[in-house]
Amino acid sequence: MELSIAQIKSGIVLLWALWLSLVTLMNGLEALKALGSLPSRFKTSSNWSLMLRVTETYRTPVWLVGVLFALVILWELLTSVALWVALFSGSPEVATTALGLLTLLWGGFMLANQFYMAWLTDPGLVAAHRSLFGVSLLSLLAYRLL
Repeated sequence: MELSIAQIKSGIVLLWALWLSLVTLMNGLEALKALGSLPSRFKTSSNWSLMLRVTETYRTPVWLVGVLFALVILWELLTSVALWVALFSGSPEVATTALGLLTLLWGGFMLANQFYMAWLTDPGLVAAHRSLFGVSLLSLLAYRLL
């Protein structure tokens, strides 16, 4: 069985929609755990503690880290919704926008990594964000060029 270009493009969008929805859910649960609404033993993303560690470079107030974390979750949620809308609508314009939002998310993390000198506390994090940026950009280009 041969996959059509349309199926491959839908597969790209589906993969990112599923993955980012899971990330968003895990980060949302992480936020609830940080607020004390979930038990500490509850398994979540651990991204809150990671953000606290990285932002310690400049002794960023916890409330500001909380605002940044909430903004990340909001960006992830909006991008997840856009990816699902793109998948179900079949709209190339919506898919391009959604994949663009995804790529910009990782670009934002790359900028934050540079600002907070994250390579000093977690070099693997910097590599992960750079890889996610590259793969999401490649997904966007593949979607548009196929």
